[in-house]
Amino acid sequence: MDRQSWSAFPTEDRAATAQALRAQQEATHLTNLPWTVAGSLLGAFLLVFALRGVVPVERLGTWLAAIVLVLGARLVSGALHRAQLRRLGPTGPDS
Repeated sequence: MDRQSWSAFPTEDRAATAQALRAQQEATHLTNLPWTVAGSLLGAFLLVFALRGVVPVERLGTWLAAIVLVLGARLVSGALHRAQLRRLGPTGPDS
């Protein structure tokens, strides 16, 4: 049995299927982004709490600051992407 005989997606318009899948992936990613950042922050704070007596405070503070900086950049990137989607529409710059 070949792959196309059991595929849930029609093979007639592969470009439209790919575009729809890409749009759904982006929407899912943007929807989950705040939750993943919050979970990462919670994990980082728990790790700092657990290691506070083992690792020097300066190193933990530097590491935590780097984590906050990277996660903040992810949030800013997501916000810029959302703004671009609102401005250009779901089809992007090809419309």
